[in-house]
Amino acid sequence: MVFWRFLLLLIMFFLAGCAETVVRPIAKYNLSDRAEFYQLKKWSFDGRLALFDGKESWSASIEWTHSDGKDELKLSGP
Repeated sequence: MVFWRFLLLLIMFFLAGCAETVVRPIAKYNLSDRAEFYQLKKWSFDGRLALFDGKESWSASIEWTHSDGKDELKLSGP
């Protein structure tokens, strides 16, 4: 009986690993018409920044979260 429960649990983990997240393509938005973006109540942006100046270069991670009229911007790097 324990074997069958373990097998069922294992199958559930494998099926959950095949789940997909629907992402809307950016092409749907016309960036010249920003009214739709200004109406968003909650959003976040995660990415990386790279700066170059002649022989030197720097990189950083950026996390920008907007919710309830509050913005939080985190920059991290070396």
